[in-house]
Amino acid sequence: MAKTAQAGIAAARAFITERPGDVPAGDLEKKDGVLLLKEAVEGLKQSLLDASEDDDKEKALMLQGQILLLDEPGFTLRAEELVRDQGLDPVSAINAAGNELEEKFLSNDNPYIKGRAADIRGLEEELAARLTGRKREEPNEDVILVGDEISPAFLLQLDRRFIKGIVTGKGSATSHLAVLAGNYGIPYIYGSAEAIQDIPDGSLLLIDGAKLIIDPDDETLKAALKRKEELDALKTSTATVTVKTRTRILANAGSVADVEAAVTAGAPGIGLMRTEFLFLERDTEPSEDEQYEVYSRAAELMGDRELTIRTMDIGADKKASWLPMKDEINPALGCRGSRVSLKFREIFKKQLRALLRAGACGNISIMLPMITSVWELDDALSIISECREELCREGISCPVPKVGVLIETPAAVMMAQELAGKADFFSIGTNDLAQYAMALDRESEDPGRYEESGLEPLLRLVGLAAKAAHENGIPVCVCGELAGNEDAVAKLIEAGVDRLSVSVSKLEKTRLLAYEAEKAATVHVEKPFDIKAPADGELFAMEEIPDPAFSSGSLGKCIGILPENGSVYAPCDGTVTGIAETGHAITLESNDGRSILIHVGIDTVSLKGKGFDVKVKKGEKVNCGSLLLEADLTIIQNAGLSPMIILSDTG
Repeated sequence: MAKTAQAGIAAARAFITERPGDVPAGDLEKKDGVLLLKEAVEGLKQSLLDASEDDDKEKALMLQGQILLLDEPGFTLRAEELVRDQGLDPVSAINAAGNELEEKFLSNDNPYIKGRAADIRGLEEELAARLTGRKREEPNEDVILVGDEISPAFLLQLDRRFIKGIVTGKGSATSHLAVLAGNYGIPYIYGSAEAIQDIPDGSLLLIDGAKLIIDPDDETLKAALKRKEELDALKTSTATVTVKTRTRILANAGSVADVEAAVTAGAPGIGLMRTEFLFLERDTEPSEDEQYEVYSRAAELMGDRELTIRTMDIGADKKASWLPMKDEINPALGCRGSRVSLKFREIFKKQLRALLRAGACGNISIMLPMITSVWELDDALSIISECREELCREGISCPVPKVGVLIETPAAVMMAQELAGKADFFSIGTNDLAQYAMALDRESEDPGRYEESGLEPLLRLVGLAAKAAHENGIPVCVCGELAGNEDAVAKLIEAGVDRLSVSVSKLEKTRLLAYEAEKAATVHVEKPFDIKAPADGELFAMEEIPDPAFSSGSLGKCIGILPENGSVYAPCDGTVTGIAETGHAITLESNDGRSILIHVGIDTVSLKGKGFDVKVKKGEKVNCGSLLLEADLTIIQNAGLSPMIILSDTG
């Protein structure tokens, strides 16, 4: 049964990716075999180098990883040995050497190492094509890629404008190929081993969710394409949705190129920027300056919008060849995430110094992965403080960053109260949390009903973490695959999640789903005090305000108003006792002695006064209904912020 790694609808002609065994050896002369093989390897290396020379750091590093595989002694050198000592022709030799290395990779318990087998097969095909003089075919029209396995590097070398879908016999929802498909918005289904054997090259294919239809009839095709048009139309109509969505919909990123794509798509922030691409697929550790260049560039692109960067989440299925780590019987339960960072502190400090330096270029928050206990968080916070002190002594000023915890284990959920008391925010990695909660390997090819039954306990764990976060006045975000799951968005919001962070391709759809979920919820609001609302708009109960500082009640009884326009009025007779320097908040003392706060927008202090025109002065007496300020809602919305006005009776 096929499974969806990246949801969507696509129709195009099949493009069958060839296997090396399909390429005839031809009349290659055995005596020239070693020389021909070396020329093919060097030619392929140069081609990969040329393809990696662009601004997409992740793409470049993945292609460089392919180059490192070409230098693997068990691959091309082994092929030369087979030509020289056993008289094989170069094509047969490269296939034989590749098969040996594939078996070695596939026998490894580490899912990441297993995944390298697909990369070896892709390199076999490239070399076989060069050895036989066959020009590698690349699609020049809209196609759906079809193959038993497709290497991520193969996809990266193609013109993505023509790739409308991907179908593979093998794969997983968390594979490198799935991540790329998600980032590029390409519908991708896997687990279709039997179906793809019957697909003729050039036949018409239809991907509809998890269904693959070969040569669909006109009625089926038209119905699917009509639904695709409706979905696309909904995506283009989200400008009004953004205004009314209380849940913040952020973007995930795996490279600077992804951050740029998020900016182009109007993302209000990055909820998760992965940094593994800087540490993997290379034979040396990245320097502090190299990391700073990447982080500062991402921060500059985001401007005042939030940019949450996760520290190196390596280990388990993501091994760095240059890092001296012991093999483990079960690496998923071993040294990974922050455990690696705390073990290799000098490496961790380089990354933290780069992040702290880059903080001066934008609004960077630091996310710590795989935290399972309070002492780990304490140690990490101590190292962050140590790095800041070092930088200050060196004359490098850097702002104090927000530091959050990535909740990925049931242990972290059970310790959420204690962790929330020390962290600035929670992010929830539902991929690993589901894996550990259900004792079900996230790379499992046939999870079946176990995966389906895991949703309810997962949502309960999310709810517990969210409750602890809100009781401690910090926000909680879900940044795993579940955040963009069509069937889960409403349930996550119901569980108390403040933010969802998804791939760029899912931003608009998730925003729409959040809007529909919030609109469907019945909210009964009673004013907690006898004063008028400071603006025209929709009222929301205190617990519905998307800012835990207010929704928790720590700042007094509150209501939220989603304004219809930018005019903000005095809710009662009184005196202006305070005006925020950035103009986004005003306090009044009512005639009966109560302190009233009118706060315009969520996180709008980051605008530094842009979009706010205050009409009163401190000490001025006002009447109920007097105009206090004018706010430009467009500026607030374009910055990805909520314009909700909070009215708080602080006593």
